[in-house]
Amino acid sequence: MSEVSVYMTAKHREIDHKFIDAERAVAQNNWVEANRLWDEFSRELDLHMRAEEAILFPEFEQETGMTNGPTMILKLEHRQIYSLISKLKQSLQKQNRIEYQNFYKLLAKLMHQHNTREEQIIYPLSAQTLPDTGVIIDRIEQLYHSNGIEPSLSQQAGKTK
Repeated sequence: MSEVSVYMTAKHREIDHKFIDAERAVAQNNWVEANRLWDEFSRELDLHMRAEEAILFPEFEQETGMTNGPTMILKLEHRQIYSLISKLKQSLQKQNRIEYQNFYKLLAKLMHQHNTREEQIIYPLSAQTLPDTGVIIDRIEQLYHSNGIEPSLSQQAGKTK
């Protein structure tokens, strides 16, 4: 597995764990903890998608010339994810566990399918076509750092420099 694949896949797993943790708090009717965990999850997911759309995807599109290919589909899925995130946040604010869990199931399915596409298509293709994915990872880390999030140990494991 390439450097960019390891790095971005590790980020997917971290985000998934935060998503699951927030759902567990909702299931226990622990709304204060659920909101805290939700904010952490949604902030990191937003940064991850912004990093893809502002850094990784444009580099891929420029290198391959494919602007109407996989990145276009992934960007459309990002819009769907943002829509569900908004609905989930509203459910949290209303403390509506049933509504939250219904939207949670939808988002979990969408994120699973989306992450699979990224991990099996765009990340491997990026590794094959981009000349220096280490620079791309550095730029992504700078985005996280400028938003107050330090890279995790699992993300750093993907770096080989």
